[in-house]
Amino acid sequence: MLLQAIKEMEQHYKGPHLAHHLVRFRTILRRSKTLTALDKQIVEDRLYPYDSLLDEDPDIQERIARGIEKGKIEGQQKAVIDFIEVRFPALVEVAQEQVVQLNKPDELSRLVKQIALAPDEATARWVLGTFAA
Repeated sequence: MLLQAIKEMEQHYKGPHLAHHLVRFRTILRRSKTLTALDKQIVEDRLYPYDSLLDEDPDIQERIARGIEKGKIEGQQKAVIDFIEVRFPALVEVAQEQVVQLNKPDELSRLVKQIALAPDEATARWVLGTFAA
């Protein structure tokens, strides 16, 4: 029945419209609790040829871009905390609390540079405070 639904979508929709419907179809398929893993795999195999079309869907591209941006931010936050852990271990807890509030890559980049230039713990603490404010 699900394979028939895909076939009907192919007949009624083309290009981005088809991709949009297939994205929703795949989401529902993956969330389904009533299908066996084998049945899901059979349907996924039928959807496989559409992967490139699905990747071109603007909603998918936007989600991917947000995920990449989030990953960069989390990586930079971790880098700041790791750097502080090496140079100023007493500030790790403060850094963990304050760095998670920063969510702009350029801010995090400036912060790590300022922390790298900090001559002592007091200066590093001040730098952390100015960025978190």
